[in-house]
Amino acid sequence: YGGGRGSFYAWHGSHVGNWHCIFRSGLKNYSHTDKMTSGAAYGPGIYLAENSTLSFGYVHPGSGWNNSELGQGTISCISLVEVLDKRGFGGPIKVAANKTIYVVTKESI
Repeated sequence: YGGGRGSFYAWHGSHVGNWHCIFRSGLKNYSHTDKMTSGAAYGPGIYLAENSTLSFGYVHPGSGWNNSELGQGTISCISLVEVLDKRGFGGPIKVAANKTIYVVTKESI
């Protein structure tokens, strides 16, 4: 948890091509839209995980580009994000039998 401040940290994995938009606009709930790239097994929302290994399963590598500081080879991106724990206000909901997946239903919280 985030030092008793009502927050916690969780991982998010996404295709390397999505990160420019994520950096500019933040994580967005694209469930059931044409921008959705993975299923919504636990309902619509932004999916996060307690364990980075689970989020790496949703990372799809891409290629670097000429003169990139990251190199020209294959690159992958994953993020560690701080999440406000506002479950009673539509915030993160812990789901799954193994209790390692969070679904954030309101991106504005």
